[in-house]
Amino acid sequence: ASERQARTRLGGVGRPVGRVAFEKPEEKAATPRRIAVAWEDPPGAAGRPRDATGTFDVAFDVESLALAEAPPADRIASPGDGWPGWSIARVPSGRPGVEPWRVSRDGKSVGIIELALAWQGRMGPADRCVAWLPAAGGAGPWAVAVGTDRGIFVYSLVGAGAGPDAPLPLVRRYRGHEDGVTALGISEDGRWLASGGRDGIVMLWPLPTPGGDPLFERFGVALAVDDGRAVTSRVDEAGPLAGRDVAVGDVLAKVSAPADAGDARASEAEAGDAVVAALTQAAWRSQWAFVVERDGTAGEPFNRQPAWENVAAFHLADNREWAFWSPRGYYAASANGDTLFGWLVNRGVERLPQFHAARQFRRRLERPDIMSRLLAEGSLAGALRRAARDVPDSSARVLPRLIAAAPQVRILSPEAFQSADGSSLRVRATVEVPKGAELTD
Repeated sequence: ASERQARTRLGGVGRPVGRVAFEKPEEKAATPRRIAVAWEDPPGAAGRPRDATGTFDVAFDVESLALAEAPPADRIASPGDGWPGWSIARVPSGRPGVEPWRVSRDGKSVGIIELALAWQGRMGPADRCVAWLPAAGGAGPWAVAVGTDRGIFVYSLVGAGAGPDAPLPLVRRYRGHEDGVTALGISEDGRWLASGGRDGIVMLWPLPTPGGDPLFERFGVALAVDDGRAVTSRVDEAGPLAGRDVAVGDVLAKVSAPADAGDARASEAEAGDAVVAALTQAAWRSQWAFVVERDGTAGEPFNRQPAWENVAAFHLADNREWAFWSPRGYYAASANGDTLFGWLVNRGVERLPQFHAARQFRRRLERPDIMSRLLAEGSLAGALRRAARDVPDSSARVLPRLIAAAPQVRILSPEAFQSADGSSLRVRATVEVPKGAELTD
C-alpha cells in the first residue's frame, strides 16, 4: 500500500483556501477588520494558488459582517510573509517518522523543526504555510508558526543558537481544521493568526507572546497551590480549558493521561504540586482527563489536549452566502449562511451521531452584535460583556445546553432499505422531547 491513501472528496459550495492575509488596520484603528482570501485553483493546478504575486479574490469584514472587495497589495499586512535574513527549508531526515525543516538566519542554521508525522503531519508549501511572529519593537521574529495536515505549531526562536542541528522548542499547538492547513497570515500588530485549509474554512487564533509559562501555553491557565490543591489563578478566555467552563478559583482535583505508543507516558496527579508538574511537562500529543471542583462540588470529567482552539472561523461559499461563528456556538451569517455549518455530536459506539444545523438554534445563537466585536475585544467573553445583552453565566455551557434540550426525531416507517411505489410516501415518526425541555415552533 502506498504511504498516502487516496481520499474521496465530497463536492460542496466552497473551495479550498490557497492564501490568507489580514488587511492593514485603518488609521487610528487598533485591530484589523478585514481578512483577504485567495482560493486554490481548480483540480489540475497542482494545488497552487492561481497567482503568486499576492493578489486575492475576496475579503471578509469581521466588523461590518459582510463580504468586501479584495484589498490591493499595499494594504496587505506583511509580518507573516517573511523576515529579512530568516528562511526555512526542508532537509533530509535521519530518522523514520520525522520531517525536519532547517531554520536559518543570514544563511546560518539556528535550529531544526522536527515534525513527528504520527501526530503533527507534513508541512504544506513553505511559501504559504510559514508565518514569522514579530517581536515587540520590530526587532525581528521571536517565533515561527508552521501549518501542516494535522494542525498549526509555533516554535520559539528566542535563544536559538544552541547548535545548528538542535531542535527548536514547540511553544504552542493549535487544532481545529478538518483537513490540512494550506495558508497562514499574521495581523500587523502580531496578536492574531489566520489560517486557511483544504476544508474551505478560515480560522482565527490568538498568538502567544515571548517567555510564556509552559503550563499556560499548553492549557491556557495558571495554577497556584493552596492548601495542597491546584487552584486556577488565571484563565485565558480563549484558552483550551476555558472552553470547558474552567474559571478562576476552580480546583483541578485530578488530572490523568494514559500512555500511548509515542512519547507520552501514563500520568496521574491529585496533589497540587503534582498537578502543576504534570501539566507543565505534558507531552504535546497527550490527552488529559480533568476532574474540576467548583464550590466543593466535582463536575463531570472531561478530556482535553494541550492544544488551543480557534476564537472564530468563517466560510465563504461560491454562491456568496457566508457564515462566521465561534466554537461555543454564537454566530453571524448571511440570509442562508446558517445552513452551511453545524455541530456533529458523537453518542458512543452503539448510537449514530447527531448533526445539529446552526439554523436550529437561530433564536439563541445568531448574535451579530457579539461577533462584530470579537476581534476588537480579543475573546468571546469580552464581546459578550461589551454587547451587554443576554450575557450567560458561562458561554461554554450555552451550546451544550441547547443540544441537550433539542427534540429527537425517530422515523418509524418506512424502514431502512424499504422502497416506495407511486408518487407519494407516508412517513411515521416520533418526536422525543428531553425531560424539562419544551417543544416550541
